[in-house]
Amino acid sequence: MANHVYFTINISTNEEGEKAFDKALVTQTSTYKDWEGTAREMEELSELHTLPFMPEAELDEEGFIVNSWDYYCDNVGAKWCNIEDWSGDWLSGYSAWSPPSQMCENIIKYLMKFDPNVSLKMTYEDEFRNFVGKLWIDAAEGEISIDEEEMDGDEIADQVAAHLGLEEIPEDFEWGEEFEMEDGDTVYPYEVSDDIVYAFFEA
Repeated sequence: MANHVYFTINISTNEEGEKAFDKALVTQTSTYKDWEGTAREMEELSELHTLPFMPEAELDEEGFIVNSWDYYCDNVGAKWCNIEDWSGDWLSGYSAWSPPSQMCENIIKYLMKFDPNVSLKMTYEDEFRNFVGKLWIDAAEGEISIDEEEMDGDEIADQVAAHLGLEEIPEDFEWGEEFEMEDGDTVYPYEVSDDIVYAFFEA
């Protein structure tokens, strides 16, 4: 089973770009049954490879994508990717093993037709925090620049240990239990980890 990598993408663009991206997020209505058996309708995003900002995919006679693994790895950056929330200037979801960096590039290339100075920032984290990262892509009058920074799980653990006054995090460490600091205050180590990651995202 693949590790989920959760991501949020924020896009900085002009009004035309925002309208174009909102229009590109094509949706469809699906019907499902809830736990009581009642039919419910839900609006969801169309399959990622069908959206206008993605390269055209080869389809078979039944309309299914051919070599989906290769297509998604090459054009999304992960073997699959689910987008759960979206609007005209942001989206969020999760992907398999790695963040959807190539998808971000495709979004920028698409929006450059409407805004030559469009940019985006993606933050992402592995579900077990084996790594967290942030990606910036900027278009300046047609020239794309990409920058990325990651922090791995060992770095996060080292910062948590330093904050708690420990030399290192023990193997049997309980992240969800209260930890008493030298000054008598108590903290939850997982909250310390959250603060470190969120500060990294915002820096």
